[in-house]
Amino acid sequence: GLISCEVPYSFYNVDDPKNKISFRRQTAVGGFIADYDLILPRQNYDVNTILSKFNALFTQNNMSMVSSFDDDTNRFTFNSSTTDKFIITSTTLNKTIGLPITSIPTASGTTFTCPNVCQMTGTSSIYINCVNLSISNLDSRGDLNGTICKLPIECDPTSFIYYRATENNYYLTNNRTITHFHITITDDDNQELELNGCDFSLGLNIHFVKKREQPIKTPYLLGNNTGEEIITKKKTKTKK
Repeated sequence: GLISCEVPYSFYNVDDPKNKISFRRQTAVGGFIADYDLILPRQNYDVNTILSKFNALFTQNNMSMVSSFDDDTNRFTFNSSTTDKFIITSTTLNKTIGLPITSIPTASGTTFTCPNVCQMTGTSSIYINCVNLSISNLDSRGDLNGTICKLPIECDPTSFIYYRATENNYYLTNNRTITHFHITITDDDNQELELNGCDFSLGLNIHFVKKREQPIKTPYLLGNNTGEEIITKKKTKTKK
């Protein structure tokens, strides 16, 4: 069981692989012009910086597009600056820009507003996993894996995420021999977090239970194929 943990909040809210978006540019009548695969640099973004990066990438690729943000609805909008149409064909920025997988590919048009509110905070929790042991826990994401603890993020970036167990929770494993622990830290989407060179530490409490030998409840000799029963003889005293 996990008894303590210190993880630096050094990971970004936009990181690989969740930093990609692809567009298909079309003519006014729907003819194909070109496909564009845009990758945002790995870093922390807010609404203003991600808008600036989108528009810079549009300009670099001569896409004749511009992005905007509505402060009242907290939604992103993409617009074509000409009569050309576009389609968002894929993205891994689903939660960040509020574009669910079910809305992709988008309809062809000169403007598109993401249906969901953006989520610029990144992952809401981190998950501590021990992947090399036969632990099968059902976590809050619905995954059956080696998760031993979920830690909500309650601090600012560049701070530490602390955990101190208030009660001991133990998880049974069938491994008879343990040579090492393979620990991973994942986000809400079960993607491993990149700590960017920073180290984490944790404390584990391990209990070993000796497996009892199965008692042999039989009156027969071991290895005796005849099945002859062992009869114990009692000595009797004779009166004179």
